[in-house]
Amino acid sequence: MTAPTYVQSGHVDNAAGSVTSIAYQFTSAQTAGNCNIVFVSHLDSQLITSVLDTKGNAYALIGSAHPYNATNNAWAYIMEVYVAANIVGASANSNTVTVNFSASANFQLIACAEYSGANAISPVDGYNCMVNSGPYNYSPSGQGQTGSICTTQSNDTIIAFCQSKAGSGVLGNPGGFTTRITGTFDYLVSDGPAGTPGFYNEIFTTSVADLMVCMGLALSPTPGIFPQILPPNGLSNLPQMGWDSWRYNGANTTQAQILTQANQLIALGLQGYGYNLINANDCIYTSRSAGNLVANANFPNVATMANSIRALGLNFAMYLNAGYPGTGCNGFATSGGFEQTDAALTASLGATYLMYDDCYDFMRSVNAQAGYTAMGIALRATGHNIVYLCSCLPVFPDDASFAGGVGDWVSSAGGNLAITAADLGTMTYATMLTQLNQQSNAKPSLPGRLNWMDYLGTGNGVLTDAEGRTCMAM
Repeated sequence: MTAPTYVQSGHVDNAAGSVTSIAYQFTSAQTAGNCNIVFVSHLDSQLITSVLDTKGNAYALIGSAHPYNATNNAWAYIMEVYVAANIVGASANSNTVTVNFSASANFQLIACAEYSGANAISPVDGYNCMVNSGPYNYSPSGQGQTGSICTTQSNDTIIAFCQSKAGSGVLGNPGGFTTRITGTFDYLVSDGPAGTPGFYNEIFTTSVADLMVCMGLALSPTPGIFPQILPPNGLSNLPQMGWDSWRYNGANTTQAQILTQANQLIALGLQGYGYNLINANDCIYTSRSAGNLVANANFPNVATMANSIRALGLNFAMYLNAGYPGTGCNGFATSGGFEQTDAALTASLGATYLMYDDCYDFMRSVNAQAGYTAMGIALRATGHNIVYLCSCLPVFPDDASFAGGVGDWVSSAGGNLAITAADLGTMTYATMLTQLNQQSNAKPSLPGRLNWMDYLGTGNGVLTDAEGRTCMAM
């Protein structure tokens, strides 16, 4: 079967008046059975209440992103993509797509495109999105990326959307892509071939470094499998217990300190009580060279450290961070778009556990699910048994729906553990109670999909012995 083919597209921008809806009319005739794609951007003071068209086609939400403006310390706007499969035929200028909002505001845009040859029932084979901004900088070197779009079918077509802050300059296409739409808000819609099944991370460029949001989806001529659902891997029927370096010395932890603590865990006999995991948590890998992670000076040989831990009869746990380059803790390296490479590294080090964090990336909702699924697929591809912790930050720290929402998709992303509490920093009795109360929102733990409540604070010099025992029991 041939890949889906571009037919027509167009856009409407509203930069002035305050409106409760925005619409685009397809100017050419539409063919029955084709697929419509609708990208929408709007201020976060509005919510989309419906996406409709004149012919009554049904539009499904594929993904969304909520960029964070680090300069203004505020949320900026929301971006979403909708797809209607197997559309009704229409003559020229007779089908209008209308997006309705919950409140009146300005600065909306709508970009619509029609493609032929997409599957009539399940046309989307993969999706991802990245908010390319963070507290350390805007999009590094004027680059933005969609994150890995995992395709499973042959002859897919990747359709990518990118938006940057107004006035930042012309957007550059990913290699091999054809520009379809450019707008006054500095956004671009383009497409290109996927060819064979695999991971596709589309990178855009601008004339200056700036806030960028990039979305990508794969249209398939055969039934797609989005959202991608991974079967259980049979791991983590019981909670993982051990020692984690972050609460010990944070970003200043060294390889020598981790090995000392591993030996101490053995010396104290804790392994006999089930504490058999050593997690080298964060700030190990500072950068990349030729696409590969590079460790900082505190870790002269990560492979030697992992081998030494395993030689003690303990399990080595790996830490990686989702997101675009430069948004890890302390601006260190991240794994968004490098899932295959970093999963292979995790397996080569003999790690039996991966903590995949969301430090400062501000991955959100459906986007987070796609990003975490990409790593889940990459881990399975290594052929190694690796317990997968999905440590995805909440939309807001007090979001009552967060814990349950993440629990809904962690298993299908290939995860074994779901974070159920925000990072509480140094454990005090008050924060311990807050952490416990947050569990009321969590899905029940099940074998193979357990709740993860961050770290124990026992022995931290802040909790009393009685409080420490409460923390352990919790």
